[in-house]
Amino acid sequence: KGDFISLPPGPESAHQIVNDSSAPLRYLAVSTMDLPEVVEYPDSGKLGVMAGSQEGPQASSDSIRHFTRVKDGVDYWEGEK
Repeated sequence: KGDFISLPPGPESAHQIVNDSSAPLRYLAVSTMDLPEVVEYPDSGKLGVMAGSQEGPQASSDSIRHFTRVKDGVDYWEGEK
């Protein structure tokens, strides 16, 4: 008993689940955790980049996890000599 929803990537899909009822909400999220990953957050105008090992206890010091605002982007050659 329950419902199933699929939230594929892209700006036309939901980016969060909000429980606006008084009933408990239980959900199971399934992800491939394939890295590298680039994620756009259209509601907040952010961009996230993750690379290296996966998050959690196995995350290594060579992992990259960086978030920035899309509007703060720079040209590829900025700062290069």
